[in-house]
Amino acid sequence: MNILERADKLYKLVEIVGGRIESRKKLHKLVYLLQEVREDFDQDFVYLHYGVFSHTLASDLGFSVEHGLLHEVKEMPTGGYVITVASEEGFLSEDIDLGHLEIVSKLSTESPRFLEVLSTIVYLHTNGYRKTELKTKLKALKSELLTGDTAGKAYEFARELFQVDV
Repeated sequence: MNILERADKLYKLVEIVGGRIESRKKLHKLVYLLQEVREDFDQDFVYLHYGVFSHTLASDLGFSVEHGLLHEVKEMPTGGYVITVASEEGFLSEDIDLGHLEIVSKLSTESPRFLEVLSTIVYLHTNGYRKTELKTKLKALKSELLTGDTAGKAYEFARELFQVDV
């Protein structure tokens, strides 16, 4: 997939979720989770302090903003970036079919913090962690985010949407 195709795919994702994604962090988590259900965004992810991150996705977002496809604004007082659709259409003339609309709809309404926990669970599972070991590692990595029912809800989503046995 070339950069124009990846940029169009990002545009389509932002468009489908109502034309707005509330942070770069949320964008990274959404794309990672969608790739885990076999939606091709052609992004490579690594695990950093805030969870899964893609250098190519960051670059593709920059390209999309620079070329007027998406718009990115720093919101005050949070200081976070909001990503919105800036163009009437993507770069390529063909319509891009973004599958898994039910999962996109369900995930897009969740907070970036929740998606950080969920994507960490899926990442750990993908990398061989199971049940107790996965929960122990998650607590070590994300204890500050595991408040209230966040963990329970994230485990439920992981089982339901990603077939993660936790």
